[in-house]
Amino acid sequence: MAGQVPFFLTGANAKIKVNGVTLAFVSNLSYNVDVPHFAPKVLGVYEGDTLEPLGYSIRGQFSVIRYLEGSKKTAGEGTVRNVDNSGNGLGSWTVNRDEEMDTLARTLGSPGDDRAWQNLDPSSFANGTSFDIEVHQKIKNILSPAFRLRGVRITGVQGTLSKKEVYGQTFSFQAQYFDDDSLIADPSGQGQL
Repeated sequence: MAGQVPFFLTGANAKIKVNGVTLAFVSNLSYNVDVPHFAPKVLGVYEGDTLEPLGYSIRGQFSVIRYLEGSKKTAGEGTVRNVDNSGNGLGSWTVNRDEEMDTLARTLGSPGDDRAWQNLDPSSFANGTSFDIEVHQKIKNILSPAFRLRGVRITGVQGTLSKKEVYGQTFSFQAQYFDDDSLIADPSGQGQL
């Protein structure tokens, strides 16, 4: 229908924030929330008495069409618009790349400043850094939250570069919680966050 604005969330009207930074050129994002169950049986009964959840895990991946640090400056300011000159690689997914400002942001509790790059730096694995992935729907310059993956850690990356294609990376991740526009996941058990 001509002139109608679609109200469904699509890749074309989605805005993806990773670690508090709007990430340019995300070509896909997928996740799977898995809650395995067990059906305890009672002697003499074939069906399970109840269905008991055994766990909660979230895995997913997303691909990024990469542009390198300095690309905007190299191509010329007027040529490339709406992208950051620091590129869109893992090392640029932080709100404050300057160490002094980073310390200030951590002190003030700024969300999305957990230094995502540490997820692929073996010297930083013990630090346990994690971040959030937020997806918003943008319609007529209004952003509406769609879903969020909290406590995300990168578990792998795969790069692809071929002669007639753009350079891309696919990041695999695990997360602690999944929230959407109708659900906020709370921690289970006692003494949790």
